[in-house]
Amino acid sequence: MRVLHLTNMWPSAGSPHAGTFVVNLVEGLARQGVENDVMPIERWRNKLEYVKAIPRLRAKLKEKRDDLVHAQYAHCVLVAAAQRMVPVVGHFHGELQSGHGGKDDLLAQLAARTTPHILVCDATSAMRLKATPHVRVVPLGCDSERFAPRDRTEACHKLRIDPSKKWVLFPSNPGRPEKNYALYAEVMKRVQRAVPEAKELVLNGHPYAEVPTVMNAADVLLLTSICEASPTVVKEALLCNLPVVSTNVGDVARMLQGVWPSAVTAADPEALAERTIALVKGDGRSDGRKKEPQLNLKNTADAVLKFYGEVLAQEEVQCAA
Repeated sequence: MRVLHLTNMWPSAGSPHAGTFVVNLVEGLARQGVENDVMPIERWRNKLEYVKAIPRLRAKLKEKRDDLVHAQYAHCVLVAAAQRMVPVVGHFHGELQSGHGGKDDLLAQLAARTTPHILVCDATSAMRLKATPHVRVVPLGCDSERFAPRDRTEACHKLRIDPSKKWVLFPSNPGRPEKNYALYAEVMKRVQRAVPEAKELVLNGHPYAEVPTVMNAADVLLLTSICEASPTVVKEALLCNLPVVSTNVGDVARMLQGVWPSAVTAADPEALAERTIALVKGDGRSDGRKKEPQLNLKNTADAVLKFYGEVLAQEEVQCAA
């Protein structure tokens, strides 16, 4: 099977973390024997890149004739819908979550009408696509060999940070409004009053190859997002036995169910600080690694590959009719 992946999230020199979950998916599918071609859209240049991508996509499909296009995010789904040579699998990553605002939600709903085949990362998004005939919830997995428990002191030394401090990880770019760094900062003021040795550790700026080391050096991951679908950073933390404190977004509560110590609470500075202080003082790792069978890449690749097969079978039936 040949698949063309159309994505506006892909790692680059200027943004090494962008779309690492898409990279993981492509790698997982390759291990299952899928021939993958990737066509990134450089959305950071300007919105015209989406328009320019339409003739590029058509030319690519004429040249190689992939079996289907797997389009990540609503903008790319709309680009993929501009061709009729091969079927399109649309893949949404939180656009349908409350908190993104009316414009993103409207665009996602519009994109969803262009293809009957849609993958989402969480059940909430699936519920909003009741009119779409072929929807599947497939949370994206992680490389459980790359993300695994390591010695914390050694990890701190690799990052050149003091292992005697308590490092509370903000797992994103502070400049992204939906990640809500302002709330993280408010929580940290309260945490540092109770635990003076607690320090901020920001994931942004670290190359992706270094992220497992960051996860093992940190004492707690504090997720303060306004909205998420199925955040990869939480899965990576679980695989490294890093305790998590999070707002109740996406499927985080489901992921953390049965994991100790970790907590999901309201998006309130006092509540989040109370949970974070308890974990920082606890001086221990979580048992999140036990979730590995549900979080590994093979499960994701198997589920997506099954969905591809259903798509091609349905398209063949329609063509025959």
